[in-house]
Amino acid sequence: MQFIAGAWRPGGSGRELTVLNPSDDTPVTRMIVSDETDVAAAVAAARDAAPGPRRCTRRQTRSRQAPASWPG
Repeated sequence: MQFIAGAWRPGGSGRELTVLNPSDDTPVTRMIVSDETDVAAAVAAARDAAPGPRRCTRRQTRSRQAPASWPG
């Protein structure tokens, strides 16, 4: 099951992926394989959850970096 837009729903592809332990190749879990419809629904839900600009301007990006005068 996939949690998209506040609801659990099955994957559209109907396929599962077995995740293996890399040290001994034993199965760890199974995951649903998403298709294009699932991805589009997840992206739309994310955009609805956080409306507004999607990118930062150069000034906004620079302001998130610590000034050179900060100790560290």
